[in-house]
Amino acid sequence: MSRRHNTKSWLAAGATLVVLPLSACAGVKAADPAGSGSTCPSAPPGTTVNLSMTSWTPGAQQNVDYFNTHVGDTMNPRIHVTLNVVPGGNSGTYQAYSNQIIAGNTGDIGMVEYPILPSYRLQQGLTNIASCPGVAGARSDFSPASISASEIGDPNALFGIPQDAGPLGLYYRKDLFAKYHIPVPATWQQFAADAPKVKAAGGYIAGFQYGQPEWFEGLVWQAGGRWFTSTDKGWIVNLTDAASLKVADYWTNLVRNGDVGQEDTFSPADWSDLGSGKLWTLIAPPWMSVLLATNSPASARDWAVARLPQWTSGQTATGMWGGSDYAVWSTCKYPAQAAQFLLWLETSTNALTVNNTIGGQFPAYMPAVTTVPAMAQPLTVPGATTGKPVKYFGDQVIWDPFTHLHASPAWQAGPTQSQTDADFSTALAAFISGSGTIADALRSTQAKTIAAIQAQGLAVVQEGSH
Repeated sequence: MSRRHNTKSWLAAGATLVVLPLSACAGVKAADPAGSGSTCPSAPPGTTVNLSMTSWTPGAQQNVDYFNTHVGDTMNPRIHVTLNVVPGGNSGTYQAYSNQIIAGNTGDIGMVEYPILPSYRLQQGLTNIASCPGVAGARSDFSPASISASEIGDPNALFGIPQDAGPLGLYYRKDLFAKYHIPVPATWQQFAADAPKVKAAGGYIAGFQYGQPEWFEGLVWQAGGRWFTSTDKGWIVNLTDAASLKVADYWTNLVRNGDVGQEDTFSPADWSDLGSGKLWTLIAPPWMSVLLATNSPASARDWAVARLPQWTSGQTATGMWGGSDYAVWSTCKYPAQAAQFLLWLETSTNALTVNNTIGGQFPAYMPAVTTVPAMAQPLTVPGATTGKPVKYFGDQVIWDPFTHLHASPAWQAGPTQSQTDADFSTALAAFISGSGTIADALRSTQAKTIAAIQAQGLAVVQEGSH
């Protein structure tokens, strides 16, 4: 996308299954969201700033405790952080955020996945921290896709400090591919050609994650699709571009031919299929590594990670599923200190090591590849029965394949992305039940998305095919 759109045009023009109440946004007109970024209020020297932070990141309390004990007291003004540990965003936290924005009591800092950020911007709940000290200098150290997501269509703004990235890669059962002498597919053409071979061996080459719209969106992202573009005159909405339909037809054929399983992601049955060898691959981001190790411990050392298959051999494209920011809320009195803490949290070796080893996070901070020792080591988890350390993926450094994949910064979330995801999830459920195709699901979701955007008083200036 063109990344040259100002904040005003975003509102004038214009992950995750929470459906934020549209009525909460209905009063938002063509005005700059809270915090223009032209100033960054700071507390007076010699004082102490108490910041509140909401997060569900594993290890967040450990990082906050370390900061308060070893770092915050050395700063001037001093900074002390109080952590509120909450369930994941889709488990009620996103709805709580929306209610807090309406009530004006969001506090200072909140963890938000990239696709949901636009919804809170539309509610004028975010502060633009682009001009806060240290932010401009650190900006280029974060992955382009994570910065693009944090800009929300305005390259002169930044509405959060990126925490992690979610590039899709290919987890695969190296024992099964070796046993049946099938090369690990490097292209989607080979992936489809191998599917019947895997089926003949008693398994499925993959599972179609029908309940996770962001999973499918990541595959469209990789193929070059672009569902939303903000312009000076309005939104371009195109869920049916050539790349999207190509991916839709590809997976429709695999599902209808019975060449892939149909998986309810994160369910006991899904973990069982991954652990038993019924599923030979898992298309997922880095954060899935710890979840896989925790929920399928019996298959330790049977798994490895490769780059995501490509549409054109030799390329390194991917899309993202997940990834998150720490946003500074519009109710934060001193965003300068909030930004200062967040820059420490997302760039310091100590904090990033905790995030990676405890939560399996792939840092959005690119230098972490060389500065965080854990990024150069195999993933070690407690054994299922003994509790002793186990190299779940053997001696492979699984972070390496992800570092060689690149998510285009052209992908942009829509202003009502949570509603888009909810509608697409419903449409995919209909497809799985035997009604229509994935292309049909895209078309119906596009129509509902356009209606949702227009219901906010935002303009849609171009639509995709129907």
